[in-house]
Amino acid sequence: MHAISGCDSTSGFFKICRQTAYKMLQRHQDELKGLTEFQSPDQETEMNPARKFDILMYKSRMDRLCSTLDELRLIQSTTDKPVASLPPTEDAFHQHARRAKYQTMIWCSSHIAQPVLGNPSEYGWTKSGDNLVCVRTSKESAPSELRNVTHLYCQDSSCIDGAKCSCLQVGLPCIDACKCSDCPNTVHIEQDNADSDGDGNCNESC
Repeated sequence: MHAISGCDSTSGFFKICRQTAYKMLQRHQDELKGLTEFQSPDQETEMNPARKFDILMYKSRMDRLCSTLDELRLIQSTTDKPVASLPPTEDAFHQHARRAKYQTMIWCSSHIAQPVLGNPSEYGWTKSGDNLVCVRTSKESAPSELRNVTHLYCQDSSCIDGAKCSCLQVGLPCIDACKCSDCPNTVHIEQDNADSDGDGNCNESC
């Protein structure tokens, strides 16, 4: 529980304290008893109880029972719940659970002088130079097709500073609905008036 809910080497859940996690563990001991084998080197072992544990911590009384975090996240995203308080995606959970599993393996091997542990890069970490950096997700935050048509309608006047322009922050061009004018972040589309027949008209009906 300590590794999954957050410790020195694993991230915690926004505004979900350890007391909440402990209460959930007490109330649902039968459903979560598989966590007793969480230290298994097999990366898929006991992932279901860990997922269930996360769902129980995020689930409210009004939410129907969900089998995946993606399903619960979709339900809660249609409410007035802050984005930071939404449950993680299945992919983000999987990376987090891998790191929690690796930390649990270390704790459960602390009585061994030279424990044989797997490569941390196989448990939600990646190597950057001499450091280990956590892999937050292995997928894009959103499909590129969705990002290309989703705009935040920035309020900046010049759109030079990424800290002020919300479109620049996410790598999107400003559009007509934004409040900027003569914006350097606007994509100018040049239309070629000359087409195949030279008269600029479409010969085919739409």
